Amino acid sequence: MFWKKVLGKSTLRVATAALLLTQLLGAAGSVSAAGNDVEVHLIGINDFHGQLDTTSIVGDKKAGTAPILATYLKEAQAKYEHSLLFHNGDSVGASAPASSLDRDEPTMEWMNMMGFDVGSLGNHEFDQGVAALKAQIFGGLDPKEGKVTHAGAKFDYVNANVIETATGKTLIKPHVIKEVGGVKIGFIGLVTKSTPAKVSPSGTAGVRFLSAEEEVEAVNKYAKELQDQGVETIIVLAHDPATTKEGVTTGEAADLAKALPADSPVDVIVAGDNHALANGEVNGKLIVQAYSYGTAFEDIKLMIDPATGDVTEKSATVTTTFQEGVKEDPESLAIIKKSLDKHPELTKPVGTTDGSVTRTDAYNNEAL
Repeated sequence: MFWKKVLGKSTLRVATAALLLTQLLGAAGSVSAAGNDVEVHLIGINDFHGQLDTTSIVGDKKAGTAPILATYLKEAQAKYEHSLLFHNGDSVGASAPASSLDRDEPTMEWMNMMGFDVGSLGNHEFDQGVAALKAQIFGGLDPKEGKVTHAGAKFDYVNANVIETATGKTLIKPHVIKEVGGVKIGFIGLVTKSTPAKVSPSGTAGVRFLSAEEEVEAVNKYAKELQDQGVETIIVLAHDPATTKEGVTTGEAADLAKALPADSPVDVIVAGDNHALANGEVNGKLIVQAYSYGTAFEDIKLMIDPATGDVTEKSATVTTTFQEGVKEDPESLAIIKKSLDKHPELTKPVGTTDGSVTRTDAYNNEAL
């Protein structure tokens, strides 16, 4: 090697001794240095749609339901010393009867029981209007029929791109800081800009949605606010579509990642809305989405330098919640039972057929 040719013998002995010491002890030293990073796991779901007792079919196998999903989520959190639980919008709305008949209060109760740390708005949270949205999140009498009183979420909701026209301020707080393992993580919320086209006009009465350009400005603004509070790890919970195919991630969430500066402090953008799989990096931002209906969840691993607050490593896995061999969570079963006891009609058959009912493309067409 070149350095052997130019160093003197005494220097060479010192260098050699140092090299041997590094080989013997340095591995532990480098592990110790790397070990100073705090490992945090963000465990999340999107587009649950109140599917408390709905079994889905994934690859010819049964998957989903709240009791199965809860078991997966609880086991995932139990594996890690530091974790946070989140949802990324459309947790309610277009729900199964066990949830929808009580204005999705059973799903809100389930999320409270699970101990979610933070959530964002999806377009379906606007289905019944802003007053109903606020009642679900903050508690109070639901305006639809006035029969359900919501307890309110025991966790934070965030959104930065829905503005109340009367005040000019965000509908709910735009961001929140969570501290875990001695490090701070900031969450900024967004919802798809196509929400006004996805719900009835009454659903979005009294609010406006930022344009794509305004949205980027808002994310930059709130990211700076978080940095001013000592936060360098920033997650955008964006209920925006994204899909990863053959290693390429596209969609509204990817467009946002491209529009943000390359050196933006945003580390992760969680996608949603189109019920797809996303797990890829765009312009330095990790984009993740875990299908829908509780059939999967994402586990986002962050290695964070406690001195700077910066993310040194990031990756994600998406796990399907297959039912086979998985014990149902009893607390989730109790919530479903309470709902079914109030609505015994849900346990009765509505009809029979001697033909077959297929699920082929049932998302877009009638099943015949």
